[in-house]
Amino acid sequence: MATTVTDPYTILADAIEVVVRNEFDDESFLTFRHDRLHESLGSDGNLYVGVSPEVERTQGIDMFQQVLIQFYGGFHPDVDPYQEIDPRIIANKAERLRRALARARVVATSEVWFFDVLDTNYPSDATGNKTRFEMRIQGRGQNSALVET
Repeated sequence: MATTVTDPYTILADAIEVVVRNEFDDESFLTFRHDRLHESLGSDGNLYVGVSPEVERTQGIDMFQQVLIQFYGGFHPDVDPYQEIDPRIIANKAERLRRALARARVVATSEVWFFDVLDTNYPSDATGNKTRFEMRIQGRGQNSALVET
């Protein structure tokens, strides 16, 4: 008989989705995806958030799961050299997410996971403006491979 288990990435990805939806419930047209986002997303004016695994490792009693969160805001696909997009808007959204993750604690069965933001990058959208960020976070929890003796 097979045992059902939930992998550390799924626990964290599901928790991240809850954090994002709670923090940005005021944003209309938010689409959350459990996948890497293509750089063209956002050209329809909608907000896309994606989460995907990066690195998983263990160290003693700890499990570390690194995850990439892509937060791609809407933009107009026609290039206009006079169009001005204030980068403080997306930087504010990144700070909101950073603070929401700092408050979050993931409790999965008997395990407790904590989030650490490793870095935040602000790639340009297709028009060269700053309407998006990518945040690498690390979840820290108990090493599920350990066996109690």
